[in-house]
Amino acid sequence: EVKDKSGEIIKKDTDIVDFLKDRIEKGKDKKKITLLKDCENDMFETEVYLLIKNSAEKHIEENEYFNVIIIMSSRIAVPTELLTYINFVEIPAPDENERRRILERYIEEKGIEIDNESIKNYIFEFRGMEKFQILKLLNMIYSGTNQSKEKIIFEERENMIKKSEVLELITSNNNINEVVGAENIKEWFRKKEKIFQDIKKAKEFGVEIPRGILFSGIHGCGKTLLVK
Repeated sequence: EVKDKSGEIIKKDTDIVDFLKDRIEKGKDKKKITLLKDCENDMFETEVYLLIKNSAEKHIEENEYFNVIIIMSSRIAVPTELLTYINFVEIPAPDENERRRILERYIEEKGIEIDNESIKNYIFEFRGMEKFQILKLLNMIYSGTNQSKEKIIFEERENMIKKSEVLELITSNNNINEVVGAENIKEWFRKKEKIFQDIKKAKEFGVEIPRGILFSGIHGCGKTLLVK
């Protein structure tokens, strides 16, 4: 048995059904916040989602009852029966300041030196990544591997794209001059190419970094070739 900060006994290795029953019962006379983490598969068990539904209804209908249930998951995985009772809150990836703090804490804990220029580059390159991903990449980069940091970060981004099941990463040796017509978009590409050739200088001048472009058009007008 273990105890929480209030001294209340919490049983280890408790079945999720028994755990929820216990929390629902205690919500009658004590304010409770219940956290369910990485329980995606359990959510679809009939007894589990009925208990969560019951707790939500009690929370609204009974004045003295208080048991807020927080479900943490990397993906939306709840049965349709619970959708009415749930508010979705998306936790964004660390912003620039948070990424800087993660880097500074890593440097301090590992006792290593990273120059300011590299820190700035990391803060930019790690955008959109979770804390775990950032720490994993830093460990890989400073583990004495023969791989360059650029290759390590690129491969992680490639994995992120594959896991998204929405985007596809295309590598190609095609030349933009192979596209017939589309002179306006080709000129746009040539201008934006200069930004990526020297992102540091572009940012110093306050130039906005391109985030993406959407091609839409009839079949056979060269969209795929432009992407390549």
